[in-house]
Amino acid sequence: MNALFRPYLLRFIIVFFDDILIYNHSFSDHLTHLEQAFQLFLQGQFVLKISKCSFTQAQIEYLHHVVSTQGVQPVASKVQAVQHWPIPHSTRALRSFFGLAGFYQGLFEDMSF
Repeated sequence: MNALFRPYLLRFIIVFFDDILIYNHSFSDHLTHLEQAFQLFLQGQFVLKISKCSFTQAQIEYLHHVVSTQGVQPVASKVQAVQHWPIPHSTRALRSFFGLAGFYQGLFEDMSF
């Protein structure tokens, strides 16, 4: 998928294995970029399973983040998980917490805990 979408990666497409996000600033740009992506799918002989697709969404959850016109935010349940995480009493528990918090590193800056 990365090879297929290389010309557009991080311009308006993000790929994570077989999860693809096409993001835009305007609806007209979105339609243009969808058409470009569909052309690449055809060239690569890929098919889409329509039941797994969402199109023209103003907000969508993608890889445990909420992507919208306001930017990227962590999913509220993950913020609550960090806020209510029990005090680690072992190295393993501490590493587990660091793993969760590290996944959202940079997204918690403006949030009050």
